[in-house]
This record gives sequence, structure tokens and C-alpha cells, in this order.
Amino acid sequence: MGIVELWTLYALAVSFTCLRTYARITAVGLRELQVDDYLVWIAILIYTAQCSLGYSLGVHVHGLANDGMTPDERAALSQDDPEFRLRVIGSKIQVAGWTTSACLLWSLKLCVAAFYLRLTVGRPWDDPLNSVELTASWGTRQTFIAIFTTNLPMIFPLLKNWLSPFLLSTIGSSNAKGQEPPSSDFETIGGGSGPGGKRASRRTPHRARHTFGGLTLDNESEEDMIKGDDVAMHRMQRDNLEADGKNTIVVCSEVSVTSEDHSGVQRKASFQIM
Repeated sequence: MGIVELWTLYALAVSFTCLRTYARITAVGLRELQVDDYLVWIAILIYTAQCSLGYSLGVHVHGLANDGMTPDERAALSQDDPEFRLRVIGSKIQVAGWTTSACLLWSLKLCVAAFYLRLTVGRPWDDPLNSVELTASWGTRQTFIAIFTTNLPMIFPLLKNWLSPFLLSTIGSSNAKGQEPPSSDFETIGGGSGPGGKRASRRTPHRARHTFGGLTLDNESEEDMIKGDDVAMHRMQRDNLEADGKNTIVVCSEVSVTSEDHSGVQRKASFQIM
């Protein structure tokens, strides 16, 4: 901590304490100040001692103390070395700083306790029946919650490993149920749901490449549309499916035709048939 930061925080703390005292004197008068109004100034005195120790540690001994040294470095440090003297003084200041810090915190706690005690002065207290039993019950519940929440972060990885198979199987089964197609009377050409909601196996489409002189035909349809030297594009017949009285889904097929003339220029055209 820098020197400027140290004394800036000290000035703010003293200013707030002065403002508190001024508010109390304005509200109740100087003679009506209570215990907590005096305890807060005792805390300021201890805080002054702590800030002075921090200033001495940083300025006079340059932050040196009996820490940050390996056993070999400590053994090699001579008692005649000025660093040895600075580290001894710094260690004493460090212990004194810890002591004043603890005293400061407890003085502030006493100040707050006296303030709450003053708030309850003159108020009637009605002890409920079986108050000891109620206190023990609530104390047991609170300690249970404290023990549970303290141990939960440590056992969470173990619980995660135990529950992962069950959670994954549950999620997988729900996804599988959500992806099942509903049973219907639709028939599809080239695959889909068959009668009774059963899944019909999809045939692998017939792929053929035919070349006739300068004409090349790529056929990915399940229909053979090439006969001799002519290219015939037949419309799929739906009479058989309509005769069964069922709905029909017609699949479109795309045919790509590539032609090449005598000069070597290629032309490609695509057709879509039903």
C-alpha cells in the first residue's frame, strides 16, 4: 500500500467519525452521548496507531521483515549487516500491526453491539413458551444448512459423476421420443412411412451416366428414362397410389443433360420432372 493511499483512507475514516459524532450531538446533545459514541473514538485511536505502524514499515524499514527468505538466505545473513537490523525491526512492526488490527476490529464490534443494545432499552420482552426448545430447534436447522453448504462444493464433482449416466439416458430417451414420426397413411415415393405407420426402407437411387455422340446424360432418378438414342422424360404415374385411396407425396427428380458439338463447346441443361 502506498503512503498516499494509506493517509487518504485514514483521513476519510476520521472524517466519517467526526460526521457521526456531529450528528449525534445535534440530535441528543453532548451530555446524552452513549457508550457506542465513545467506543468509536477508541477505535479511531487504534486505527491511528495501525496507520503509523504501516507508515513506519514502508518508509523506515523499506518493507523488510522476517519473511520472503529461504532458510539458506536467512542463515547467510550476518547479524552485522544493516539488512539484519531492518528485518528485525520490520518483524516487530508486523506483529504490532496484526495486534492493533485485531483490537480495531473488536472495538468496532463492541461499538455496534452497544448501539443495538441501546436500541432495545425500554422495550418489553415477552418470552414464548418453550423458548429453549425453539432456540435449540432453530439452531440445529441453521447449523445443518451451514454444514451442507460448506461441503456441497467439494462433493459436487462426485455427485456429477454418479448422476451423469442417469441424466444422459433420460435426456437421450426424451430426445428419441420427440424425434419419432407420427403414424399416418401417407406413402412416399422412394421411402417414407408405409402402411400402419411402419418405416419403409429407402431404395438407393439409380445413378447412370450415358453418352450418345456429343450428348451426355446424368440420371439420378429411379426411373430409366433412356431408350435407344432418344431421351424421354416420363411423368410418374400416380394411378396405382390414387386407386388405394391414400394420400400421395410426389418426389421431384432432377436430370442434368450435357451436350457437346463438333467444335468442342459444351452446353449443360437441367430439367425437373415429377
